[in-house]
Amino acid sequence: MKENPPKNKKEIKKNHNNSFSKNIRKYGALLGIGAISVLPSDKFTQTEWTKDEIKKTEIGNLEKIKSLIYLYDKGREWVLHNIADPKYLERLKDEVVSSFPGISEEDFQIKFNEIILNRIKQALDDNFVLSKNIQVSFESLNGDGQVESFYNKNKNEVNLPLDADSSKALLFALHEYAHKVTNANKLLTSKEIALFSEAFDSSSVAKNLFLEGSNGDVLYNISYYSNPTEMYAEKKGFEYELEKFGIKKYGEKFTMKHYEEVIKNLNKFSDPSKGFIFSVKKEMFERVMNEIAEIQNKGKEGENNA
Repeated sequence: MKENPPKNKKEIKKNHNNSFSKNIRKYGALLGIGAISVLPSDKFTQTEWTKDEIKKTEIGNLEKIKSLIYLYDKGREWVLHNIADPKYLERLKDEVVSSFPGISEEDFQIKFNEIILNRIKQALDDNFVLSKNIQVSFESLNGDGQVESFYNKNKNEVNLPLDADSSKALLFALHEYAHKVTNANKLLTSKEIALFSEAFDSSSVAKNLFLEGSNGDVLYNISYYSNPTEMYAEKKGFEYELEKFGIKKYGEKFTMKHYEEVIKNLNKFSDPSKGFIFSVKKEMFERVMNEIAEIQNKGKEGENNA
């Protein structure tokens, strides 16, 4: 379903009572409540702005920017709200126990709190960077490949395009915030990394997946899709679309019956979700879906992740 921003003050008022009320109040000026100030003219020569800067100025098509920021926030908040879901927390607890064999109850609680509080803190950071030319921004950081959005690990920033297709915007933010909450590979649990590595299907990737800009380089594609942080982020988008398309409800155990429905409806899924589907061995799909903490609808040091 295509997500749309609030269209009038009545709808904006209604949204004050839902999960987006904080951002609607915080960015009320951008959403049409109150005046929008204009920054000095040199702002118009910039190629990137933080969200806080955007709300103070008129840059490009303001109506489209309103829509995109609303959708980007919705993707970010989808990640935030569901990290605290009891089922997510229970699965994450199992991951921590598996990652630290023999850990004491006291040390377990310390480690678990450290992980979950960091993930929540990262998802609360709503001042993402918006770029007029996302590819130029990526390449200026020595990024390799073609991107539509990316996570800058060095600065711990989510970078999103000012000119995105609105049908993709929510998933862009969801994908990049999935990188951010685990600081790419750095804060993934060892169980997550081990399970993704065991499940990765290099022959399927070589046969079915071709990154734009890779020029058919099979090894490049395998390197990208086998990266645990990419598998984790693509899994998040896949979980969102499973519920969106009515294939699997939250809390339901993933079964091969669900897998068959996914394959039957493959064309409905976004490219990142297809990337996840073709990256995981069929016989490992249930384990990956049921053993790694999932978010449902309600790297290396210094690398940037698309």
